[in-house]
Amino acid sequence: MRDKADAALRPIDTVIYSNLVFIPRAGMDKSWGPDLKFMWGLIMKLILKLLLSSLMLLAGIMAVSGLGPGSVVINEVELNPSGEVSEWVELYNSGEDSVNIGRWSVSIEDTLPSSGKWIGVIPIIPRGASIQAGGFYVVEGDNRWVHGNNGTIVLRTDSWAEVDKTHPLSDEEGNDFSWSRYPNGLDTDQRADWVFIKSTPGAENSLELVSEP
Repeated sequence: MRDKADAALRPIDTVIYSNLVFIPRAGMDKSWGPDLKFMWGLIMKLILKLLLSSLMLLAGIMAVSGLGPGSVVINEVELNPSGEVSEWVELYNSGEDSVNIGRWSVSIEDTLPSSGKWIGVIPIIPRGASIQAGGFYVVEGDNRWVHGNNGTIVLRTDSWAEVDKTHPLSDEEGNDFSWSRYPNGLDTDQRADWVFIKSTPGAENSLELVSEP
């Protein structure tokens, strides 16, 4: 017990490098201090170089494979199709590279007077699916869904990160017109990005036969 008490009372030398603190063992030669500080400096430089290299590699992979979701938007929405056709949502890639959208999801969120919030989740996009630059991808809901002809559409990645979200939309027409961004991919987060025009799923949006619901 006395040896432990004596050891606790001995002064402890410390060598500080940046935010790191090195505490030499009791009895260690103090002349090691400068050498240890130099070694810590080399280790920190090596770690920083490895982190920077990893970030650059990740950025390169994202640029080549189109992993970044920023260029994909919800481009066209059919909330009230005629006949027995299901509701559908069109995605558009406004970027210059292909984007992997495998395992992403699209949901339609509505508020019902009787039961409150309603959410319809369109089946998950298959693994490996992608949208080429300037390309389209259409997903369909379930024709058994029962809700109002309104909705806010949300696009999320496989990690549930939100990629795009529309303003609340309403379609009481029940015809072949839909809410569409015009021109394709226009995304200023304004209601004016959207017009109610003839549906063109999987194709360029056109201002022909414009109508207001």
